This record gives sequence, C-alpha cells and structure tokens, in this order.
Amino acid sequence: MKINITGHETVLTPEIKKYTETKLNKLCKHYKQVLGADVVLEAKHSKIEKTLATAKVLLKIKGQDLVATAKAKTIFAAVDETERKLVSQLERDKAKHDVTQGKFARSKNLIRKFFSKDER
Repeated sequence: MKINITGHETVLTPEIKKYTETKLNKLCKHYKQVLGADVVLEAKHSKIEKTLATAKVLLKIKGQDLVATAKAKTIFAAVDETERKLVSQLERDKAKHDVTQGKFARSKNLIRKFFSKDER
C-alpha cells in the first residue's frame, strides 16, 4: 500500500511519519483491496486551545474512496481517531459487498452446510 504523508504548515518528524504509516498499514488487515492513502496532517497553535491537530485521510480502494477527518489535541490522537473511523467505514463497505450477508443469508448458509458435508 502506498501512503503519501504531507504536512500543512507543519513540520513532520520521522516519528510522526512512522506512526501514521504503521496505523494505516493495519487497515490492510481489515480490507485486502486497499490501494493507497493520502494523508494531510496539520497542527495549529493558539492561546485559547493549546494545540489543535487535524488529520485528513483519503483511502483509495476499489470502487468509491473513503474519507476520514479528525481533530484532537495532538497529531497522534488525530491519527488514532481517523484510523478508528476508517476501520468502521471499511467494515461497513465489506459487509455491503459480502456475499454471505443479504436478503437470504440464513438460507444460503444452510444450503452451504448441507452440501459441504462428506457423505460416507
């Protein structure tokens, strides 16, 4: 999976890049059709809110691409939140395209069990 990480008005350290890569590589376990990801990380400093970090991820899969955005106090927390959002979106997409779920899922499973038994 190819991951493009960019920082918007933010200096990206090697730790941040490695952390985001490891988090997004975990998504391949959930869904095998992941082609790549574009990540934009941004950190703003203000007096009211000490640090406000934003992570935006565009996940490229077959079919429609998935988008997740999260805001948190640190960049690491924002990456964690986007990963959680993408996992739930991937599971929803996987369930939508799964053959075993649907209108007649129970009867399909019963028929598969019946015909897969070894007759002795």
